[in-house]
Amino acid sequence: MWPGSWRACTVKASIGGMTSRGPTPFPIKMRIGGTPRSEERYPQEDEALGRALLGRLEDLLEKGPPRPTVLALSQDQVWWYDLVPAIRFKADIHRLVAAIAGQEDIGCVGVVGVLNVRLAGGRPFPGACVFLEWPDGRWWSVLQPLQKQPGGQLVKHAQAEPIERAAVDGWPRPGGLGGWWTRARVERLQLRVQRTGNEQVH
Repeated sequence: MWPGSWRACTVKASIGGMTSRGPTPFPIKMRIGGTPRSEERYPQEDEALGRALLGRLEDLLEKGPPRPTVLALSQDQVWWYDLVPAIRFKADIHRLVAAIAGQEDIGCVGVVGVLNVRLAGGRPFPGACVFLEWPDGRWWSVLQPLQKQPGGQLVKHAQAEPIERAAVDGWPRPGGLGGWWTRARVERLQLRVQRTGNEQVH
């Protein structure tokens, strides 16, 4: 899904920590992958990283809508976690992302992909979304509205610019996103995975 050579595998994922009061259909099978972190593709600076990820999403649109994915970045490694199995099993996605954030050495966690979004009570529409959060609670997001071509393919909306928001600019955090590091600390969450297969992907 992401540039470069990835070592991907299918794993059984479970969450260690305090027991959730809601439904927790774990363990579940999901695909994860990893690659060394490239400064060119995954910059350290917040805005540069977010814009680089948005550019990759836009490139991937030619092959179809990119699947909702969690990215976890350390200083020298990038991991991705396919969210679709968790969504299908109606797992607690916020708790899952918090458990990913709770892993050792993770310095940034993000949710990326094409999602149906709604702004200020308007109608839902498809958008290429990037939301990133860091351990100190700061966050950065961008939303690029999309439109359907006559053949059904999603492309960048011709009359809509990307909408960028950031905690440092005083924007309130979007509902349902972020707060992952706080939850990981409070509930002592950490993702546990057991490999069931692997493959090389590009």
